This record gives sequence, C-alpha cells and structure tokens, in this order.
Amino acid sequence: MTEIEEKIKQLYPRADFQLCTVHASRNFESHVREQDRNEIDSDLRGIYLSISREDTIDQFTGFKNKLSPKYPGPLYNMEKNLSTLLRYCDYPESIRRSIHSTNLIERMKREIG
Repeated sequence: MTEIEEKIKQLYPRADFQLCTVHASRNFESHVREQDRNEIDSDLRGIYLSISREDTIDQFTGFKNKLSPKYPGPLYNMEKNLSTLLRYCDYPESIRRSIHSTNLIERMKREIG
C-alpha cells in the first residue's frame, strides 16, 4: 500500500483506491519504442474494457507473455500495481467506465461532452 493509500484509508477506512488506467497506459507507453505504441495502446484498451475480472486477467496475462521479452521493466511495474489498477472490476459493469479513470477533470469532461 502506498503512502497516499494509507492516508486515505485513515480518513475513509472503507474507501477503495483506484489508479487511473489512462495515466498507467501513458506511463507504460513512455517506456516502449514508438513503433510498438499503437499495438500496446490497443492491447491495453482491450484489457481495461474487458467485461469480467477473469477476462481482464486473462488478457493481461496474454499481454505480459507477448511483451515480457521486450519490456520486462514496464511490465513488472504494471503488474505490481495490477490489483489497484483493476479495482474498478470490483464494481458493476454499468459504472466501471466512469471510475477506471480517476482524473476528475477528464471524467467530468467525458460525462458532459
């Protein structure tokens, strides 16, 4: 648990902590070759928009197996945060899309626009 998670849990013990999938994707892609980014972006989008947690984990496992020879470091970093990154899977499908990106400004823009 990160320091910010600990502070949030002190104030709001029942709160869940969700990493932003958009920022996690951007961070991952910043550590890969330019020519691989479109395919990686497509794969990550498929992972994050999966219907069930099991499907999400299966897709991530395939993604990891495909890219681990080229990008073991970024994959390790993503995998160690996977439970927090995929916390939105614990919620009903009807609201997942609203909570997988935790940036309030981006979320408000998406809901209004």
